[in-house]
Amino acid sequence: MIPRAPDKLGGYQVLHQLKAGGMGEVLLARKTGAGGFERLAAVKTIKAELRDRVELRAMFLDEAKLLARLTHPGIAQIYDFGEEEDGTLFLAMEYVAGVRFTELARRELDPAIAARAMAQVCRGLHAAHEVTDLDGRLMGVVHRDVTPENLMLTFEGRVKVLDFGIALVRGRTAPVTEYGTIKGKPPYLSPEQIKNLPVDRRTDIFSAAVVLHEMLTGEPVFHGESVYAIARAIETADVEPPSQLVDGPLPDGLDDVVMTGMRRDPD
Repeated sequence: MIPRAPDKLGGYQVLHQLKAGGMGEVLLARKTGAGGFERLAAVKTIKAELRDRVELRAMFLDEAKLLARLTHPGIAQIYDFGEEEDGTLFLAMEYVAGVRFTELARRELDPAIAARAMAQVCRGLHAAHEVTDLDGRLMGVVHRDVTPENLMLTFEGRVKVLDFGIALVRGRTAPVTEYGTIKGKPPYLSPEQIKNLPVDRRTDIFSAAVVLHEMLTGEPVFHGESVYAIARAIETADVEPPSQLVDGPLPDGLDDVVMTGMRRDPD
């Protein structure tokens, strides 16, 4: 039996579920106040049956602390973080209404529009990569999950980077990874992620280049019948420049941008 979503979390009235994953869910919620004040929020929480798992609570806390430091307009903003009396952790964030890049990739976008959207993604990622702690030291942020599902074009024409749930950051509480496991969605992982090697901001650049390639061509870059097959493709498959897979010309230099971002050697 699936546990029913709570009616309220942290003073927010839960309206309905936006998204559910293996560990948690995202709920559309509303906070109201005097004089007709109303604000929608996306409230993230750990599933009830998993809320006692120490490592998941640590990941949740890490995400909340990181988001509190990220104030760039290209990143969904945090509103509130807390814990209910029954132990439910919640993270209230900016509700971003729009179209995920997953859907945009299925459409025949003008290449210049795709490039401009990804440029905004890169600005948001760069802001995360450059974020510092209160002493001014770089926090070493790596998103590690740059995929079309985690990128949103809003109805106002802005671009937002979502979900820093598995981000790497200096001083994190949760383990970086478990031996033999890979964080992130296989078709967008960098070669260093596949090999469980140390990662830095260049991992996000590789993933962003894969997303841009897919946006331009409408086709996935790396695919296979299994995670292993996808991993082998990321390591060894020949990748054609986008211009070889589309009808019509691309803006000058766009092929070079995509293929440079997708070089397998981070250096």
